[in-house]
Amino acid sequence: MKTVFLFIHHRSYVSDLLKGEYIKYLATKYEVVIFLQELNDDYYKSENITYIKFPFKMGRFWSLFDTILRPFLIRRFDNQPGVQFRYVLYSGNDWRKNILRKIALILPSNFFSPRFFFWLEKIFVPQSKIFLEYIKKHNPSLVIVPTPGLSFMEAWAILCAKKFKIPSVCINFSWDNLTTYPRSIRKTDYMICWNEIIKKEAIELHYYSKDSVFVSGIIRYDNFFKDDDDKMTREEFLKSKNLNPNKKTVLVATATDPNLDLHKNIIRAISVMDINVLVRLHPLERESIYEEFKKLSNVRVELAGTVKQDDKIKGWQVEMEEKDRLNVRRIFKFCNININRSSTITLDSLIFDMPVISLDFGTSKVPIVTFAHYRPLIEEGAVRLAHNIDEVKKFVEMYLKDSSIDRKNRKKIIEKTVGFKDGLSYKRNVDFLDKILK
Repeated sequence: MKTVFLFIHHRSYVSDLLKGEYIKYLATKYEVVIFLQELNDDYYKSENITYIKFPFKMGRFWSLFDTILRPFLIRRFDNQPGVQFRYVLYSGNDWRKNILRKIALILPSNFFSPRFFFWLEKIFVPQSKIFLEYIKKHNPSLVIVPTPGLSFMEAWAILCAKKFKIPSVCINFSWDNLTTYPRSIRKTDYMICWNEIIKKEAIELHYYSKDSVFVSGIIRYDNFFKDDDDKMTREEFLKSKNLNPNKKTVLVATATDPNLDLHKNIIRAISVMDINVLVRLHPLERESIYEEFKKLSNVRVELAGTVKQDDKIKGWQVEMEEKDRLNVRRIFKFCNININRSSTITLDSLIFDMPVISLDFGTSKVPIVTFAHYRPLIEEGAVRLAHNIDEVKKFVEMYLKDSSIDRKNRKKIIEKTVGFKDGLSYKRNVDFLDKILK
């Protein structure tokens, strides 16, 4: 049986890969060595799985390349709204970044390429001897990472794999990674992605060859397409949230935003309507921010999963356990409308034919609704775009009266972006590894 290395930095990918069917199936086909920031006793256990705590912190290497050099010298992706958004967010008070940006603007736009920085990083990648020790001990045939180098751990794994001539594959990156964070991409040898749209981005933006990119579907959505033997009714669900089952329910999914009061203002505005409001917090946000709403009988505020990190520590706080997966399915089955800035939770809602209101205010001068991954939803009319709170309220009233509005457009977008609806994306994803290794 061949051995594969799997590096997972982010809690969202821990949820996708270690809390469901993916790891169980992967361990039936390979010896799996999994590198994590933290080791927990509740991860799936098998005689074919070895868990290892990642051996060191990120340090100056990551700070230099991923927060200074790459963002301010790579210009090839400047036409992407996601890149423009991050230039706007940067305040410009770091003289090093200012100088680098001025240098980059003088030179041709392709002068500093991602390939150049990858070559440079491969030379200076720290602690590569540690990786070599793991190679000698476990003899891996493949290095697997969720994203193409968007975290220090994954970038380190990709660079070391290239240095020691072991093939690498990214398998579970998100909807917008290739267009919103293109300057941070470390090109793996292979890529397994959600859909044909992302495959095209990989080929055209990042110069992957056609035969090195595979489409598996979305692992985190497999849960939505399982046989639904859940017997809980809508009335029981709303009562469990201390909400009125006789009222319709609007889901407000928060997100980090330059305007810290954006979502609070929306909750204040719609909570006076004759509805329930279920507030699902972004994993980077904390319940304490929304303390004022806990006294309202028609508002429920809850986290997006099971807490794994102290509330006082910054960062992604939750992981999705099986009970959390069940809860999120019920949310999308039983809520009537979703309001969010423009996140992946839009797709979650559209899968269940839930109308979505996206926000085009309270954000940066480069609004996220213009980003390459989200723009088609607006263009296809799958979601309604609100430019102020009055429009949010207008669209809420419209959809409460007739939820079938925009249904055809919602279905069309799901066909393009989600594609597979069999709950077997995890299996296709693992099976592609066989093709890679052959």
